[in-house]
Amino acid sequence: MAQAVDGVFMPEILGIRISKGMSSVEISDKGKTFELSAFQLYPDNETLIAPRILNIENTKQVLEITFEDGIKSHYDLSVLFHPEPELLIVNASQLLDFENGNFSFIENGAVLIGGGKIIKVGQTDDLLSEVDSLPSIEIIDACFKTVSPGLIDAHTHPVFAGDRSREFSMRLAGASYDEIQAAGGGIHNTVRKTREASDNTLFETAAGRICESFLNGVTSCEAKSGYALNFEDELRSLRIIQEVGGRTPCETSPTLLAAHIIPREFENRRQDYIKLITDSIIPAAVSANLIKTVDVFCEENAYTLEETSEIFRAASIAGVKVRVHAGQFNSLGAVKLAAEMKALSVDHLENVSENEFEALEKSETVAVLLPGAAFTLKMMQPDARKFINRGIKVALATDMNPGTSMTCNLPLMMSFGCLQMNMTVEQTWEAVTVNAASAAGFDKKGRLKPGYDADIVIWNFDHYGMLPYYFGSRHVKSIIKKGKPVSQKVFTGV
Repeated sequence: MAQAVDGVFMPEILGIRISKGMSSVEISDKGKTFELSAFQLYPDNETLIAPRILNIENTKQVLEITFEDGIKSHYDLSVLFHPEPELLIVNASQLLDFENGNFSFIENGAVLIGGGKIIKVGQTDDLLSEVDSLPSIEIIDACFKTVSPGLIDAHTHPVFAGDRSREFSMRLAGASYDEIQAAGGGIHNTVRKTREASDNTLFETAAGRICESFLNGVTSCEAKSGYALNFEDELRSLRIIQEVGGRTPCETSPTLLAAHIIPREFENRRQDYIKLITDSIIPAAVSANLIKTVDVFCEENAYTLEETSEIFRAASIAGVKVRVHAGQFNSLGAVKLAAEMKALSVDHLENVSENEFEALEKSETVAVLLPGAAFTLKMMQPDARKFINRGIKVALATDMNPGTSMTCNLPLMMSFGCLQMNMTVEQTWEAVTVNAASAAGFDKKGRLKPGYDADIVIWNFDHYGMLPYYFGSRHVKSIIKKGKPVSQKVFTGV
């Protein structure tokens, strides 16, 4: 039954367990379930990658967590169930927020944080007066710099082995796709290397990419499998994505992309591979709680509209949301299908038909535009204003992947949005925060609003226009992740 600890009424804790590859702790009571990541719990603020969790004990509502390196930390559960103000950010030149297409900011703003959540936002003087009686509260001075929600990258492929720099050089020297394939290049080469790589190698390289993204201000991201293309290694990739999300300060929203291309061993029996996805991989991933969404690359030389629909039906039966790579080279109807299926997102969209625009207008599906891929492939960038003028939510994402967009720089995508995609500065900010949160499946991220996760970036400029204007450079001053300040010492690099 519920009990009082030091005068605070506490619920009965029904379960505490280490989960997700020893990278998080799950706590449940009669009405709620909470998850604390290894990164949140690890006491050393000067690292970007926390060790795995080895053991956890609950003594009088205080958790003692033992990590793989022998370090112990303690977590008071009263903070989780009864959050009190712990941290106050003051003196923001501009405190940014976005709602229903409306961009706004508070000058000389402040944010009050407790229990990893935003408690209140307002003017610095007002919030300082409210915490006068709380001498233990930590105060961070933003020094009249811009403060925003943590950025969210809504489309990434971080788990793969090797790179494609040799292929990149060959293509620019005039080699054809067939010549690159004959020389051992292309996606099948990445698949082979990914299958051969150890768990540790895949974790370290994926975590390195995600941490590089974090250093550019990204505190959460959608992350796909899709470079293994068999039962064992697709599930392994998803487990690595979850572990990366637990052991680094950048949370992940895992997506199964087993339907990326047809693997070589199934080229002459593609229906067998689709059946493997629908009947085995999706159910196993759902059973192991490894995915939030299922993705399909619907394109010529990838998956047909009929095959995409078949995989979507299997995901729907399994209770999983869908998203789709669509309209990158051809308009095959996948955008309309995804909108009708209430997909979280449709991604790429360089080629979209009028009836697909109309389907998106009637849906809540987010259009995720990927300027890095169009830039790499020397394609015309999609005109984001065509979507925005129809009331379609637009997100921008890196498409971090080894073949067509090898970048971890989401602010650079904002520069593309402004300079090549007909977006205003304000629209690009919305595209990497609140709209990206919707596309990636994060409910309480992307805004500076009470009840939202305290994922916050303090930038090194005093006007929000600087981020897309001064392109290609890091502009982060400091980051708070779920109310935990991350030491600025880490910003020397990964």
